[in-house]
Amino acid sequence: MKKLLAIIATIAVAGAASAANVTHSGDMRTRWMNTNNADGNEATVNDNSATEMDYRVRYGIDFNKGEKFSGRLALNANSSFGQNGSTGFHPSDANAENVLFVQEAYMNWMASDSFMVRAGRSSLTVADGRVISSNPYDQTQTAFEGFTFMWMQEWGNVGLVTARGTDTNIAI
Repeated sequence: MKKLLAIIATIAVAGAASAANVTHSGDMRTRWMNTNNADGNEATVNDNSATEMDYRVRYGIDFNKGEKFSGRLALNANSSFGQNGSTGFHPSDANAENVLFVQEAYMNWMASDSFMVRAGRSSLTVADGRVISSNPYDQTQTAFEGFTFMWMQEWGNVGLVTARGTDTNIAI
């Protein structure tokens, strides 16, 4: 699956290079978390509380070629500095909270005016996000790898989403 993700990312970048319209986006977020223990005293490593700073940097490239093809390639860089109650100091641990990775890499194809196909790795929020959400507040947002088929009508949209259930091959 990693090879497929690399191929999709390469296609997205190659498509963006020859696309008629390319836009760039990005953001940086810093969060300071200072949690006191249950009796309101200062947090310490031994009482499972946390005092740390997290930051997230995201960079995205969106492209479209005419009205039928579009895509996105988005990178996400996370890092945490400070104390975490369960692990202590972790300024350079390699884990899901301290890494650079491809957050999204997908292509859309409008087969007709009312039917769209999306293939690749993308975030998805359904309705108000109570059941399926991209979790934009999280340091690492939720993304799915698979296909999306969307039928769009005036009265509403009907979608079929296929996604891989579990990633047992941990990259880190």
